[in-house]
Amino acid sequence: GNLGTYLETESLGKKGVDGLKDIFTIRFSAGYCGGANGTAYFFWDGKTLFHPLTLNEGFDAPYFWRNDLYFPADSLGKKGCLINKTESGYYGDDDLVHVESWGKITYKWDGKKLVATKKEGTTD
Repeated sequence: GNLGTYLETESLGKKGVDGLKDIFTIRFSAGYCGGANGTAYFFWDGKTLFHPLTLNEGFDAPYFWRNDLYFPADSLGKKGCLINKTESGYYGDDDLVHVESWGKITYKWDGKKLVATKKEGTTD
């Protein structure tokens, strides 16, 4: 999580997703533990703006929830796929990160929406 309050927008480029001209994000944080924190994704194909998903994450000491989206052009990405990885757990007194649940959803962009093609892990 992040303890700073922010509202940011960013143009990511097409990130290797076929059929898109650009991907835009709106990132937001309430600025306190347990507050709203996330990223809304918007896909632009040159004519239509799509909002395929918003990912939320957060932190309320010592617990956390991570939610990351990897595009085909990213180092952890895969050609033709978008991958959403999640983890939740806590930071222990032993200074280690304890992951209690994790998930991975693989998506394909069909030109109008994200279609889940594979789900793995202990979270839905």
